[in-house]
Amino acid sequence: MGFGRTAPSSPQDLSSCVAMILAAGLGTRLAPFTDQCPKPLLPVFDVPLIEYGVRRVVAAGIRRIVVNTFHHGGLLARFLEDLSLRLPERPEIHLSRETVLLGTGGGIALARPHFDGETLLVVNSDLFFDFDLAQLARRHFDSGAVATALLHEGTGFDRLRSTLVGEDGRITWIGPSRADDPARRVFAGIYLLEPDAYAPLRAEPSSVISGAFHPLLEGGRPVVGLVEDFCWRDLGTWESYWRFCGEVLVASAASGIRRQVAACSPGQFFPGGIPEGAISGPAYVGPGVNLAQAAQVGPGSVLQSGTVVGPHQVSQVVVLPGSSVGADLSQAVLGPDFQVSITI
Repeated sequence: MGFGRTAPSSPQDLSSCVAMILAAGLGTRLAPFTDQCPKPLLPVFDVPLIEYGVRRVVAAGIRRIVVNTFHHGGLLARFLEDLSLRLPERPEIHLSRETVLLGTGGGIALARPHFDGETLLVVNSDLFFDFDLAQLARRHFDSGAVATALLHEGTGFDRLRSTLVGEDGRITWIGPSRADDPARRVFAGIYLLEPDAYAPLRAEPSSVISGAFHPLLEGGRPVVGLVEDFCWRDLGTWESYWRFCGEVLVASAASGIRRQVAACSPGQFFPGGIPEGAISGPAYVGPGVNLAQAAQVGPGSVLQSGTVVGPHQVSQVVVLPGSSVGADLSQAVLGPDFQVSITI
């Protein structure tokens, strides 16, 4: 199933590639939101998380995108169809529907008819990142690698360190995380694969690490790692989601993370400092937010579209669209029918 149109491509950059956004996971750590909605549609400043990934891929010049779906796939399909029409580049978005959850390796294999024989850029859908993917493309094509992975240097993510890179830039090992090994880097979930890399994958539950990367390394094939320090956030838990929203609020308006959010968010950002009526920033207020006369919105508040706040005080709270605040609230994520307290 495809949406939009295909733009002409040019060699040796990402416009000649196809992108695949992995979006089939269950997202159980974000329950109860994910009980009725797929994780990639988690609203981040009134923009579904997957939209940021699609926009980043499109900005790199890619016009053909494959998205695998499973959990509440119909909701995701409808959103992507609308998104392909809203974006000025009109990317062509294909869906790869999984009837059983196949993991990263099996998901890529099932979707292979959409890109077979072409260079594939793979991006996890639960990520927010600020990185120019053109750098990854240059590294990949210049090196002649069969696979190239974007790696985070690991500062602040010690428990996720899993990947060793030699002095020549080639990956030598991807394995279990070791917090006590500062030489290891973080596998960021963003990588380029040539046909030789994804051809061995089979449409059965499997990991791309064990199904593609490990065989390539064992066979001595060139697998390259691009190590960078960049904004990279996995929003797969309520705590990481809440912390990220706070990070965006305090970021400077000129920063990459803030510009990327503000470019597509429909609401208003209130800076810290001088209060504006009932709102003391830094805060975000989406369209259609209704504040009672005695409501007080404190620093760190993210009130997404349609939020209703009674005569209460809120601070350091992220409120999902259409939710109502019926009591004083702090350090929490609030949904239409649930509340998650955050421990700092």
